[in-house]
Amino acid sequence: MRDRGWSIKRDPRVHQHHRCISQNYRLGARGTLRCEIELAGRTVKIEFWSITSKQDNRNGRRYDFGKLKRMAKLDRLRVELEFRRIIAWLETIAPIKIERRDEQDLPAMKRIEKSYAESWHKDKDLGRPVCQYDYNRKSKDGALLEHGQTVWFPDRKGSDRSRYRLLQHQ
Repeated sequence: MRDRGWSIKRDPRVHQHHRCISQNYRLGARGTLRCEIELAGRTVKIEFWSITSKQDNRNGRRYDFGKLKRMAKLDRLRVELEFRRIIAWLETIAPIKIERRDEQDLPAMKRIEKSYAESWHKDKDLGRPVCQYDYNRKSKDGALLEHGQTVWFPDRKGSDRSRYRLLQHQ
């Protein structure tokens, strides 16, 4: 990344509190983009953010959600170009598996269905997770719960029946 104009330095926060692992944590800057690089075992985690996007988290833009969506178009394209370059470089080193967490545009049920499809904890015939052991699906009164069943539970204020909420997952 230094060859492409990035200024890469150690993360002072990690260096101050965890000096023995600070060589695996770096911060980068290039124009209006910033990045955090973390090396851990066989994983490389790189997180980008822009200093020009609207800040919601009081601790800084680095901790905002949806950083890519908040970026200006040019910054978003630069980040996508960096993704491609990093992936191409990593592919020259070893076979890799890339996971991106940009499924936020999917509705909640579609995300759940996608998770079911990728999970090995599901019954192929039913298309949903199954519980192999009854103690994992037992309610407090001893009844066995089924997937998609309506369940009543108390809210944080206690056992007042008027404050029970309905949770239904289908």
